[in-house]
Amino acid sequence: MAAESIDDLFARYGPVYRWLVTGTCITGAMTGGLASTTVNVAFPDIMGAFGLGRDQAQLLSTGYFASQTIGMLLSAWLIKAGGERMCSNIALGIFLIGCAMSGLAQDASTLMMGRVLQGTASGVLQPMAMAIVFSVFPVGRKGLSMGIFSMGMVMAPTLGPAMGGLAIEFFNWRYVFLLALPTAFIALVLGNLFMPSRDFPKVWPRFDFVSFGLLCVCLTGLLLGFSYGQRLGWRSDEIVLLFLFGILSGVA
Repeated sequence: MAAESIDDLFARYGPVYRWLVTGTCITGAMTGGLASTTVNVAFPDIMGAFGLGRDQAQLLSTGYFASQTIGMLLSAWLIKAGGERMCSNIALGIFLIGCAMSGLAQDASTLMMGRVLQGTASGVLQPMAMAIVFSVFPVGRKGLSMGIFSMGMVMAPTLGPAMGGLAIEFFNWRYVFLLALPTAFIALVLGNLFMPSRDFPKVWPRFDFVSFGLLCVCLTGLLLGFSYGQRLGWRSDEIVLLFLFGILSGVA
């Protein structure tokens, strides 16, 4: 498919394009926001299904947000490497896989891995969506664009617990992780219509994989340390090692 810049898409759709791409970006970003909070109301059911403690169940939420942080660091590099459309397709594809893994999980490890994939994909989508919305509006209306985008970002996490509660009431906890599938599919279709794209670069942009890996180790160590510290004891060998690895990786 030929590359299509924002100017090319404006020429095709006219001034209405800024609203088309804004709606596309909000849909994609809201998908991640919805998934971030729907799980909270399902903790008791998940704990019963897998025999988890409260601290272990809480990892489904904190792990999501930690992964989201990691995803945000990948967003700019993915855009430079293949453009916004490719970045959106990859992120939404990973998000859909994460939803399916979580909703169909037969053990806690698979469920957690699905949440990590969801969080990482959401982290890639949100800064990219904000940058696109900001770029398609003229200077005098950029404040309006950010206000509209922020409204969508706030609305999704607010509706999440209510929608999760309805899913549990009428179905079961697995449907909590499947609620975001429709919006993710819609965002995927809209993204291929309205997201700008570019040709692959002849020379791929540099990425500091070592620092990225150290940051992943840092976040994982600190997250697990704080999550299991009360259960295993703050001075236990396991917790001390987790904090040590986390701190040393962060300093490095």
